[in-house]
Amino acid sequence: MNPAAFCVPGSTGCPGTTNPAGDIARNSFYGPGFADLDLSVIKNVQITEGLKLQLRAEMNNVFNRKNLATGAGSVGSNGSVGDTIGDFNGAPGLGPGEPFNLQIAAKISF
Repeated sequence: MNPAAFCVPGSTGCPGTTNPAGDIARNSFYGPGFADLDLSVIKNVQITEGLKLQLRAEMNNVFNRKNLATGAGSVGSNGSVGDTIGDFNGAPGLGPGEPFNLQIAAKISF
């Protein structure tokens, strides 16, 4: 442990601690915002009287917006946040905030 890494809040040698009483208002600091748009397009095609075809395209995070995680454990040792919300919550690649995903499917019903 390095004792030089600590200081008394409000003292002259302790920068960034101008509020020694600790009375900063609630919600004074906000993490990064969250925005996500998912889209599904479905087309049902009647082939014959008893045969149907369904075409489906599902898109997750259409605008490919990166949603960073907040809270304890999301900040790295260098002070940067690299985790997305999905990765931080244990769903890398598919969770909210992950990169754009496209899924295409066709289903035949008879």
